[in-house]
Amino acid sequence: MKKYYHGSKNGNLTELTTENSEDGNVYVTDNRLVALTYAVRGKPNLFLTNHKGEEVFLQFYLDLFDEMVKGKSAYIYTIEDVGFEPIDQSRKCGHKHCFKANQTAKIVKKEFIEDVYTELMKYVEIGELKIVTPDKMDKEWRKKCLSDFQELALKQSEEDLKSEDNYYSLFL
Repeated sequence: MKKYYHGSKNGNLTELTTENSEDGNVYVTDNRLVALTYAVRGKPNLFLTNHKGEEVFLQFYLDLFDEMVKGKSAYIYTIEDVGFEPIDQSRKCGHKHCFKANQTAKIVKKEFIEDVYTELMKYVEIGELKIVTPDKMDKEWRKKCLSDFQELALKQSEEDLKSEDNYYSLFL
């Protein structure tokens, strides 16, 4: 039986509801690592599935991974199967292994992750998560990403840029 997960900083969820969704869907993954990356992702989301199908973190700046995840806690929820449909990897998602349903889904288990950094490093050690530095990125793609991030950074309000999980200011 396939397991579905949802990652969150919020430890008080009892169900995923369509009421909290912009498009009337709830989103889950069948990959625990992907759920964990969603639980700690910031703005911009630098966790994604690359063209080789690998889960990666784009470390555009030295120690960015550490800064984004060290000392943070999160929750991984196991979600009841309500007939989730696969969704294509897209700019909105950025990952393979993602699914959606347009109905409420109950949470069947909650796991507290006290130190997300330690948990993610387990995936790095076994090769399921790669931290990709600029020297390992395709130069044209890196240039385009940096340009896109700078453009998005300029659209952030001063208040948004002060948010704990907003890293767009690094691209200004």
